[in-house]
Amino acid sequence: MNEREDRYQYYKRIFRDTPMPFAFVDLDLFDENVRAVLERARGKPIRIASKSIRCLSLLRRIQAASPLFRSIMAYSVREAVFLARNGFDDLLVAYPAWRGEGMCFL
Repeated sequence: MNEREDRYQYYKRIFRDTPMPFAFVDLDLFDENVRAVLERARGKPIRIASKSIRCLSLLRRIQAASPLFRSIMAYSVREAVFLARNGFDDLLVAYPAWRGEGMCFL
């Protein structure tokens, strides 16, 4: 088995009796992934896609890792408002918020 399979078996074993559904994040691997993104960015600013990270504390952890994580691309206007109310201030709404006769759908 390789390291990835060993880790999977480890998690499978320790969570065997945990009722599903549940969420778990290996913060060591998470931080490793953040460092890998920074390395690939080669000093360019990075916008986090919030639809990939649906947890405020993890979004904050990413932003705290480097000033290169400058903004967040929110999925919708409603999500951008939620993020703004929770302290995030550099937001881009990814999808159109207007349709037809100027009708806004949030």
